[in-house]
Amino acid sequence: ETRRRAKRESAQKKKKDKKPREEKTLKFGPTELTGYESISAHFMGLLKSEPHGEPLTGTKFEEVKGLLCYHPSAAEKVKDLKGLSLGASKEYPDTICFHVIHKDDSTEDFSWRKCTQNALK
Repeated sequence: ETRRRAKRESAQKKKKDKKPREEKTLKFGPTELTGYESISAHFMGLLKSEPHGEPLTGTKFEEVKGLLCYHPSAAEKVKDLKGLSLGASKEYPDTICFHVIHKDDSTEDFSWRKCTQNALK
């Protein structure tokens, strides 16, 4: 019991001593968002509100293209970019994600989380 209490107190002290992480502001097309929670809420909102399979246009297209630029394989993914849309993941059919539409009409999905985590490193 004493050991558990000491371990718990040590963990609480480490948490308290930890400096708050500075929140980065990132630009996604014309939109600036600060911190993971804000970015997450914004892009999750897009995933929930936009029709699946329809090409994104205007500001939404620019925002998602800006997001894609932070993907670890961005150069490869934007090569021959024709458009962006959203729909079910090929690997995880129950998961909705963004898709790159290439000039040959092939599509490739990508993870907004991977983009965000890479951007906030």
